[in-house]
Amino acid sequence: MDWVTDFFIRGADLYARILGDEAMVREGEELAAKLAGYLASRGVGGGRVLDVGCGVGRLSIPLAKLGFKVVGVDISPSFIEQARERAVKEGVVDRVVFVLGDAGN
Repeated sequence: MDWVTDFFIRGADLYARILGDEAMVREGEELAAKLAGYLASRGVGGGRVLDVGCGVGRLSIPLAKLGFKVVGVDISPSFIEQARERAVKEGVVDRVVFVLGDAGN
């Protein structure tokens, strides 16, 4: 296991608490709205998004709520599990898929 993989897997619980904080969730929603607005201004509405390093779905889930089809990829099994749980809770499982994977591969 390389140091990046080790770092994010060992630190998954801490990062999940930070990224799952209400303020961070709200920030993710705001960023997703800004991105959707930018894309709409360029004539791109809806469509597909690949979120590499998706973590707990901080951007993936809000983008799915805005109508995008999203694939989120992360190296941490814990993050992927939590993102999937959040997608169910937020009612977007039909618009977002979370995959365990390494961006380097």
